[in-house]
Order: sequence, then C-alpha cells, then structure tokens
Amino acid sequence: MKTDDSASAETPRQPNFNHLWLFYNVARFGSVSGAARSLRTSQPSISRQVRALAESLGTELYVRKGRTILLTDAGRLLFDHAQRIFTLGADAVRAIQEQAGGRTARLTISAVPPLRDYWLPARLGEFLRVQPDVDVRCGPHEDIEERLVTGASDVALADAPAASGALFSEPLFRAPLVLMGKSAGSPAASRAGRTRRKERETTERIGDVLSRNPLRLPAYQGGREPVTNYLNENRIRPSRIQVREGIEGVVRCVEEGVGLAFLPAYVSEGRRLAPVGGEITAIPLTAWVVMARGRNPTPPLLAFLAILRRAAGREGP
Repeated sequence: MKTDDSASAETPRQPNFNHLWLFYNVARFGSVSGAARSLRTSQPSISRQVRALAESLGTELYVRKGRTILLTDAGRLLFDHAQRIFTLGADAVRAIQEQAGGRTARLTISAVPPLRDYWLPARLGEFLRVQPDVDVRCGPHEDIEERLVTGASDVALADAPAASGALFSEPLFRAPLVLMGKSAGSPAASRAGRTRRKERETTERIGDVLSRNPLRLPAYQGGREPVTNYLNENRIRPSRIQVREGIEGVVRCVEEGVGLAFLPAYVSEGRRLAPVGGEITAIPLTAWVVMARGRNPTPPLLAFLAILRRAAGREGP
C-alpha cells in the first residue's frame, strides 16, 4: 500500500508567538519591568508566560542580575530569531495596508541633526525628482536603532555605526568636525579664503583662541561628546562653554560672531562661516547609513541609497 509521505510528515514545532513576543520585549528593554511599562501589562504576567516559553524549549533564556536580566546563549539565539520574525511581521502588515488602501510607497528616514538639516535636503530633492510618487517622511533622531529594528524607520543617517547586531552600518563619507568662526566676508569670499588659510597651526593655537572666545555646543549628544573628548584629550580649556538647543541655534550664534563651534564642513556651505586654525584641528567623524539586517529593501529605498552613495562620492556595489 502506497503512503502519502507529505501527509505523514511531522509538522514543524512552532513556539507560542505571544510568549515569544513577551520574551522579545524583555530582552529588548533589558528587564521585565521595562517590557511591562512598554506593553502596559503586569510584570507577573510577563514573567509567567516567558517562563512557560523557557520550559517548552527546555532551557533557560535569561538570568536575573539585580533589576536587569542577562540573556543566556540560548536566549541570545532566540532573540536574534525573534527580531527577524517580528521585523518581517511589521513589514507584512505595512505592505498589506498599503495595498488595501491604494497608498503610495513610503520611505521613512531618520537622521542625526547636522545631516538631517544640512546634508539630507539636497539628496531628498534629487530623490523626489526621480521618485515623485513616494511618500517620504523624516522620523525623529532619538532612538534611531530602536526605530530601525521595529520597522518604524527604513533607513537612518548617523554619525556612528550601529551597536545592535540586528543592524547593518555602511560608511558614507568622512565628516570631520572643524572649529568654525564668523567669516570676514561673503560666503563666496569665505570659500575662497578657506583654500588660502594656513594649515600648520597647532592645538596650542586653538587653545589660545578658545581661551578668548566662548565655545558653542549643541545639546545633541552626537555633536557634543566628540568635542568634549577632544578638549579633554588636548587639555584645552575654553573661556566658557555654552550649550544650545539645535544645530541651527549654534550656527546662528557663530555667524553673528558670538563664539566659535566645532561643525561639519558641509554645514558651512552658503553660510557666513570660516575655519579657525586649519585642518589640524579637525575632529575625525564619519557619516554612516544604517539599515536593518534581514529585511528586503524596497525599490524606493534602493533608489535612495544609490543617491546617497553618489553624493558621497562613490557608487554602491
């Protein structure tokens, strides 16, 4: 008698996806309490269901350390798989909603303030000329990695590579921070003057300049931390340091002659800004494009990446 092998084959074992979702959030927030706050449910309920998941798998998924948790090897492996599962799930829901509603394709971009305000607009203009039907949205720059992992943003422009293994980081171009002051003439004269400036001035000279001028820093951590590290390493003590909300506020202060600031060179285009002290004072920094691993890029995202790579002076693979 002939048997149907496909009918008799054992169905692959599946986890309880509600339990998996709770475990994923516990691992993501690093604590049961953090997951409970995010999901608006009780800690005992989460602990009970995650424990049931661990028992069904026959292994411990995490150990407690104070108020936080540490994933075991099995827990880290499960978290990686869960991350891919729920990312694909979010992609599927969005695709169905767009199809059912007849909506155009959407591209959501997150970017750190300097890139968002001074470098990205020209790239977006070029993108919309070739993809006019795409709904482009700019997400907040806070919690960029979280937004990429959950699918809230499709791509991000950052000033550092991602820490999460679920994300892929690609360097775009070098964007060192240069000490800027008010230029003496027009923006055009400033650009011409920059090519004639001496580049042999020392850190000591910059220290002298900053000892007589206030240093403006943005509240944004990515623009503040490299500068403070540079000052500490070189034992430079500005006359005073003033923190401003937003990069534009810092730029305006410098243009008005009220202090100096370390800014990416691209910020000075068309502005009344000029470098102080030459290239030797530059603080190394790189612009990065960051995306989620394991997610198929959409045609709009591929087109946007091609524009970014061309603008950065190199073609993609």
